[in-house]
Amino acid sequence: MLWRTSNKKVKNLALQSRTASLHRIHDASFEELEEEDDQGPDTDVHRPIGLSFDFIELCGGAGVVTKQMILLGFVCAPVFDISYSRRYDVTNRKVFAWIAFMCESGRLRSFLAAPPCTTFSPAAHPCMRSYKQPLGFDRRHPRVLQGNDLAFSCLGTMLVARRTRTPGMLETTRRSKLRWTPQWIGMKRLGADEIHLASCEYGSPHQKEFALLTVSMNAKSLAKKCSRQHVHVRVQGKYTKASATYCEGLARAIAQVFARHLRKRAGLETECHNTSAGLEDALSNEVLRGADWEEISSWNWKGSSHINILEVAAALRAYEKEALRGGDLRFVEMIDSNVALCSLVRGRSSSDALRPLLKRASTISVAYGLYQAGRFAPTRLNPADHPTRDTKIPPPLASVLDGLDLNELRWISMLSGLRRWEANWIRLSLLLCPSWISFFACPDSSRRYGQSSFHPSSFMDFDSTLGFPGEGPCPYWLVVWILAPLDFWGVIAVARRHGDALRREQRQGIELPEGRRVTELTTSVRAQLMSAFSGWLRVSGLAYNDMFQGNPPDLDKINSVLCQYGRYLFCRR
Repeated sequence: MLWRTSNKKVKNLALQSRTASLHRIHDASFEELEEEDDQGPDTDVHRPIGLSFDFIELCGGAGVVTKQMILLGFVCAPVFDISYSRRYDVTNRKVFAWIAFMCESGRLRSFLAAPPCTTFSPAAHPCMRSYKQPLGFDRRHPRVLQGNDLAFSCLGTMLVARRTRTPGMLETTRRSKLRWTPQWIGMKRLGADEIHLASCEYGSPHQKEFALLTVSMNAKSLAKKCSRQHVHVRVQGKYTKASATYCEGLARAIAQVFARHLRKRAGLETECHNTSAGLEDALSNEVLRGADWEEISSWNWKGSSHINILEVAAALRAYEKEALRGGDLRFVEMIDSNVALCSLVRGRSSSDALRPLLKRASTISVAYGLYQAGRFAPTRLNPADHPTRDTKIPPPLASVLDGLDLNELRWISMLSGLRRWEANWIRLSLLLCPSWISFFACPDSSRRYGQSSFHPSSFMDFDSTLGFPGEGPCPYWLVVWILAPLDFWGVIAVARRHGDALRREQRQGIELPEGRRVTELTTSVRAQLMSAFSGWLRVSGLAYNDMFQGNPPDLDKINSVLCQYGRYLFCRR
């Protein structure tokens, strides 16, 4: 696993500066970071991720908010409205799945959904809904079905946004019957905020009022009632269609709210992510800590040279020893110098001083069939560094690798590019809770998505019952990693929601039956089928217990009996 998961694509690095070389020689705790190549940082252009948007407007029609977001400098997706393309139908399962994937992967950072009112409008004629029956008198009617599909798709997107902490907003008119549906009310019970505003306060000649349902964002600044200090134009005739579009002032205000959240989120993500990547990985660190190392060769250099040249020359000794063993093999080198590691993996370097040594390493590799894989070993963990500092190689420590299978080792190897503090916290967390390894290593254990550093509490006002802003909810992994040394399981309990106590009371007295929960009808049908199968076995001279409860069971015989029973049912029916 060490050889298979080693990095085969590395950068071309120049020799370290004199200051960095002296620092590495005299300070065992010196942390070497990822460096740019010798051509300068401007030449290393990373390919951007395709389809990454700051904002998307669902059922947006004219897309006036998207236009304002573009003016503010944000990357916006096309307006998803069926009037532009039939591929933009949000009721399509593939479209909904794509939106959910974009939110879960962090490629869609905010959205506005505005399903058309149509039959939800109190002025719709003929009337197909009421406030007591907001889902429609006849839910199979094409117009009612289309309106419900659009509304449910947008509400489903809000559920995804709530789970992934994506700022989302759902808009409808204040008197729309959509607000009386169980789905809308259920979103409010889950913590979504509902605010009302009058478009006349944003420059519209009409008093048209809107209701906004928001998750993972604070849009209370948009709530404005009509001041009653101006004259309204009645929505009728030629003004009906135009009133359905936001006026410029309202579109600009909504865009500014989204812009504030996106900028705040970008700032938080910048603070939480490191500007420079580390070189450590969890698998190498565990091997260095947990293996029983011994010194097999040591020597003194005859002259003085650059530290990187000496490190490459020392690594070359490993090539010679493997060649003397007969060659034609794979081997792993743990090197505490990123310059030496990258040079040996590439087999070439722009440094004239390293080139002769690299030619010699390539010659030995070709002649003896050596396949080298290099891994970075931090100086503080490198067992070969202790004798050079006149200290003994430390004994092996407890390792998280003990008893792991292939999939779990593969997951551990994926924890790479770490800074020193990250690698230390990962090791501590896995030692405290080893079950995390099997959970995350199993691809079918749960559906997971990228954790976001953004939380709507960043925009909430002070609440003395919840503590100061920033003391409330935060990413669970951050709570566990930072506070795990104090009281691991206590932290998990603190991070739970207040609704857990209510749900615990509601579950009192309920007994869960064994096996999967099914209806009584399904249970009775299964009993009848099992009785018929048992009867056929008795007629055939076979015993159920001997056939299916043997230890170990005869799988070939079971398959043969089941095939015979299937042919019997086919001929009978």
